[in-house]
Amino acid sequence: MSLESINWYVEKTGKTHRTIKKKLECLEPIVEGRSHLYETREALNLLYDAGQRSTLDLSHERARLAKHQADKVELEVRALRREFISIDEVVEEMSNILTVARSTLLGLPYRLTPILTYLDQEKEVHAELEKSIHDALSELAGLRKYEEELHEQQTRQATPDEEPDC
Repeated sequence: MSLESINWYVEKTGKTHRTIKKKLECLEPIVEGRSHLYETREALNLLYDAGQRSTLDLSHERARLAKHQADKVELEVRALRREFISIDEVVEEMSNILTVARSTLLGLPYRLTPILTYLDQEKEVHAELEKSIHDALSELAGLRKYEEELHEQQTRQATPDEEPDC
């Protein structure tokens, strides 16, 4: 009968100290001074789950399979109802929105240069800049409202109206 410490098992098995301590908690250690030692044969059997046959419970596995199939069908139904959209659609829409925003903002200097050259007062320049920025933001907000309306129309078309219960 050989006795070894938890540190020995850590070194030999590569498992963590915490894992070994948890698996060996049902064994009573032999205390020698400050050392807690465990009988090697019993400890290794517990560490490697020897003596325990892993048997498949067929009814449990069937239940797991049925649950996963039901989850898959639910996701497919939700996709058909357009309750969520694909990542590709989101990326495409965001790309379109950012392209419009970029072109709108990059166009401000070209649009404002002829107007601002004729303004003398700093307040007038400031007011014209502010108005142009607000116009650009309103244009972008209008694009968002248009996109939302378009999405609502597509959703209504994807899910036919139900007949009222009489």
